[in-house]
Amino acid sequence: MESILNSNISEEWLDFKSAAKYLGITENNLRIRVHRGQMTPSGRLGKLLKFKREDLDNYLIISNKERIND
Repeated sequence: MESILNSNISEEWLDFKSAAKYLGITENNLRIRVHRGQMTPSGRLGKLLKFKREDLDNYLIISNKERIND
């Protein structure tokens, strides 16, 4: 049971590199977006930024809507 729970948690939370890949952007581009406040990490583990997959999905939905409206 514990291994199933841990695998669900690891699938939900992405590290910086995985989040950039998931969004289809470079790590540097993600770093810039976070620095400018365009994206907010879901959490931190020490100095490491972590992102929830659900939050990244919401970001993609919002950014696509903004592109359509421009």
